[in-house]
Amino acid sequence: MELNGALSNPLATGKDLQIAAAARTREAALHRAPTERSRQQVVPGRAQGSVLEAVTAALAAGERRAVREIHAEVERMLGGPVASSTIKNALADHTKGPAARFQRVRRGVYAQARPRCLSQR
Repeated sequence: MELNGALSNPLATGKDLQIAAAARTREAALHRAPTERSRQQVVPGRAQGSVLEAVTAALAAGERRAVREIHAEVERMLGGPVASSTIKNALADHTKGPAARFQRVRRGVYAQARPRCLSQR
């Protein structure tokens, strides 16, 4: 909606009605209660590294597990919802490099990383 000119000439045909409707819509949006979905997505603050430690503990048994199983176990351990992207990022970030914690077995399946032997020089 264009308000340019509407404020300087409020008596023009229909402009005052448009301004009033826009003001009512804005007030309604500001006072609208949050939806159930937006309340679910609020995640309480956690200590830094707690999700990574929970993912590590979920894979500690040494067996291969699907990401959805790991996610469910992490949420159980931490006692609340955890974004799936957080779980996926923790897995992806720690499957690379010499100090990798996890091993990607195949798409969507991870296991605890096997210790790597250092080559002798």
